[in-house]
Amino acid sequence: MNNIKKNIIERRSVRNFDGRSLDENTKVQLMDYAKNIQNPFGIPVEFKYLEAKRDGLNCPVVSGTELYVGAKIQNTANANVAFGYTFEEFILYAQSLGLGTVWLGGTMNRDAYEKAMALEEGEMMPCATPVGYVANKMSVREIMMRKAIKADERMDFETLFFDGNAAT
Repeated sequence: MNNIKKNIIERRSVRNFDGRSLDENTKVQLMDYAKNIQNPFGIPVEFKYLEAKRDGLNCPVVSGTELYVGAKIQNTANANVAFGYTFEEFILYAQSLGLGTVWLGGTMNRDAYEKAMALEEGEMMPCATPVGYVANKMSVREIMMRKAIKADERMDFETLFFDGNAAT
Protein backbone atom coordinates (compact mmCIF):
# COMPACT_ATOMS: atom_id res chain seq x y z
CA MET A 1 0.00 0.00 0.00
CA ASN A 2 1.40 3.42 -0.90
CA ASN A 3 2.00 6.01 1.84
CA ILE A 4 -0.84 8.35 0.85
CA LYS A 5 -3.38 5.52 0.92
CA LYS A 6 -1.95 4.30 4.25
CA ASN A 7 -2.27 7.80 5.75
CA ILE A 8 -5.84 8.17 4.48
CA ILE A 9 -6.89 4.82 5.94
CA GLU A 10 -5.14 5.30 9.29
CA ARG A 11 -6.05 8.94 9.86
CA ARG A 12 -8.70 9.95 12.36
CA SER A 13 -9.76 13.31 13.67
CA VAL A 14 -7.98 14.09 16.95
CA ARG A 15 -9.35 16.46 19.56
CA ASN A 16 -7.35 15.31 22.58
CA PHE A 17 -3.60 15.90 22.59
CA ASP A 18 -0.91 14.90 25.10
CA GLY A 19 0.35 18.43 25.89
CA ARG A 20 3.84 18.11 24.37
CA SER A 21 4.96 21.01 22.21
CA LEU A 22 6.18 20.41 18.68
CA ASP A 23 9.92 20.81 18.30
CA GLU A 24 11.11 23.60 16.00
CA ASN A 25 12.38 21.17 13.36
CA THR A 26 8.93 19.57 13.01
CA LYS A 27 7.27 22.98 12.88
CA VAL A 28 9.62 24.12 10.11
CA GLN A 29 9.12 20.84 8.24
CA LEU A 30 5.33 21.24 8.35
CA MET A 31 5.37 24.83 7.08
CA ASP A 32 7.96 24.10 4.40
CA TYR A 33 5.70 21.34 3.13
CA ALA A 34 2.60 23.55 3.30
CA LYS A 35 4.27 26.28 1.22
CA ASN A 36 4.84 23.83 -1.62
CA ILE A 37 1.41 22.19 -1.86
CA GLN A 38 -0.11 22.70 -5.30
CA ASN A 39 -3.84 22.28 -5.89
CA PRO A 40 -5.48 21.51 -9.25
CA PHE A 41 -6.81 25.09 -9.54
CA GLY A 42 -3.48 26.84 -8.98
CA ILE A 43 -4.98 29.05 -6.25
CA PRO A 44 -2.41 29.74 -3.52
CA VAL A 45 -3.32 28.84 0.06
CA GLU A 46 -1.40 30.61 2.84
CA PHE A 47 -0.74 28.65 6.04
CA LYS A 48 0.19 30.15 9.39
CA TYR A 49 0.84 28.93 12.93
CA LEU A 50 -1.58 30.27 15.50
CA GLU A 51 -1.11 30.03 19.26
CA ALA A 52 -4.06 29.88 21.63
CA LYS A 53 -2.70 32.19 24.34
CA ARG A 54 -0.89 34.63 22.07
CA ASP A 55 -3.79 34.94 19.62
CA GLY A 56 -6.71 34.68 22.08
CA LEU A 57 -8.04 31.46 20.53
CA ASN A 58 -10.24 28.82 22.02
CA CYS A 59 -12.08 25.75 20.88
CA PRO A 60 -14.25 23.91 23.38
CA VAL A 61 -13.77 20.50 21.73
CA VAL A 62 -9.94 20.55 21.73
CA SER A 63 -7.66 19.90 24.70
CA GLY A 64 -3.95 19.37 25.27
CA THR A 65 -2.49 21.68 22.63
CA GLU A 66 -1.98 25.40 22.26
CA LEU A 67 -0.81 25.18 18.64
CA TYR A 68 -3.12 25.57 15.65
CA VAL A 69 -2.60 25.96 11.94
CA GLY A 70 -4.83 28.29 10.01
CA ALA A 71 -4.99 28.80 6.27
CA LYS A 72 -6.54 31.40 4.02
CA ILE A 73 -7.30 31.74 0.33
CA GLN A 74 -8.65 34.38 -2.05
CA ASN A 75 -12.42 33.97 -2.31
CA THR A 76 -12.58 33.25 -6.05
CA ALA A 77 -14.17 30.62 -8.27
CA ASN A 78 -13.21 27.11 -7.08
CA ALA A 79 -11.59 28.48 -3.91
CA ASN A 80 -13.49 26.10 -1.63
CA VAL A 81 -12.37 23.03 -3.57
CA ALA A 82 -8.80 24.34 -3.91
CA PHE A 83 -8.70 25.06 -0.18
CA GLY A 84 -10.10 21.63 0.71
CA TYR A 85 -7.62 19.83 -1.51
CA THR A 86 -4.66 21.80 -0.15
CA PHE A 87 -5.73 21.62 3.50
CA GLU A 88 -6.32 17.86 3.33
CA GLU A 89 -2.88 17.33 1.80
CA PHE A 90 -1.45 19.28 4.75
CA ILE A 91 -3.50 17.17 7.19
CA LEU A 92 -2.24 13.93 5.61
CA TYR A 93 1.35 15.16 5.74
CA ALA A 94 0.95 15.93 9.45
CA GLN A 95 -0.44 12.39 9.86
CA SER A 96 2.68 11.00 8.15
CA LEU A 97 4.79 12.76 10.82
CA GLY A 98 2.78 11.10 13.61
CA LEU A 99 0.77 14.22 14.46
CA GLY A 100 -2.92 14.58 15.19
CA THR A 101 -5.27 17.08 13.56
CA VAL A 102 -8.97 17.79 13.11
CA TRP A 103 -10.78 20.14 10.73
CA LEU A 104 -12.31 22.91 12.85
CA GLY A 105 -15.04 25.12 11.48
CA GLY A 106 -18.20 25.39 13.53
CA THR A 107 -16.68 24.89 16.98
CA MET A 108 -13.99 27.57 16.83
CA ASN A 109 -14.29 31.23 17.71
CA ARG A 110 -14.23 32.29 14.06
CA ASP A 111 -13.67 36.02 14.70
CA ALA A 112 -10.57 35.35 16.80
CA TYR A 113 -9.13 32.86 14.31
CA GLU A 114 -9.73 35.16 11.35
CA LYS A 115 -8.14 38.06 13.22
CA ALA A 116 -5.10 35.87 14.07
CA MET A 117 -4.83 34.92 10.37
CA ALA A 118 -4.96 38.63 9.42
CA LEU A 119 -7.80 37.88 7.03
CA GLU A 120 -8.13 40.66 4.46
CA GLU A 121 -10.95 41.79 2.16
CA GLY A 122 -11.64 39.11 -0.46
CA GLU A 123 -10.02 36.31 1.55
CA MET A 124 -11.63 33.43 3.40
CA MET A 125 -10.56 30.96 6.03
CA PRO A 126 -12.91 27.98 5.90
CA CYS A 127 -11.24 26.15 8.79
CA ALA A 128 -8.20 25.64 10.98
CA THR A 129 -6.72 22.67 12.79
CA PRO A 130 -5.05 22.04 16.11
CA VAL A 131 -1.79 20.17 15.67
CA GLY A 132 0.08 18.08 18.18
CA TYR A 133 0.85 14.65 19.52
CA VAL A 134 -2.16 12.40 20.05
CA ALA A 135 -3.00 11.63 23.68
CA ASN A 136 -2.89 7.97 24.75
CA LYS A 137 -6.63 8.05 25.47
CA MET A 138 -9.52 9.91 23.95
CA SER A 139 -11.36 12.19 26.35
CA VAL A 140 -14.97 11.39 27.23
CA ARG A 141 -15.99 14.48 25.26
CA GLU A 142 -14.10 13.23 22.20
CA ILE A 143 -15.62 9.74 22.46
CA MET A 144 -19.12 11.21 22.73
CA MET A 145 -18.54 13.60 19.85
CA ARG A 146 -17.20 10.81 17.60
CA LYS A 147 -20.23 8.71 18.45
CA ALA A 148 -22.67 11.56 17.74
CA ILE A 149 -21.18 12.32 14.32
CA LYS A 150 -20.64 8.61 13.49
CA ALA A 151 -16.95 9.25 12.89
CA ASP A 152 -16.09 5.56 13.10
CA GLU A 153 -18.60 4.53 10.44
CA ARG A 154 -16.65 5.40 7.29
CA MET A 155 -17.48 4.15 3.82
CA ASP A 156 -15.02 1.72 2.25
CA PHE A 157 -11.96 3.33 0.70
CA GLU A 158 -12.92 2.09 -2.78
CA THR A 159 -16.37 3.71 -2.45
CA LEU A 160 -14.97 7.10 -1.48
CA PHE A 161 -12.07 7.47 -3.91
CA PHE A 162 -11.34 7.01 -7.59
CA ASP A 163 -8.15 6.81 -9.61
CA GLY A 164 -7.90 8.83 -12.80
CA ASN A 165 -11.60 8.92 -13.63
CA ALA A 166 -14.89 8.49 -11.83
CA ALA A 167 -15.26 4.89 -13.03
CA THR A 168 -11.95 3.71 -11.55
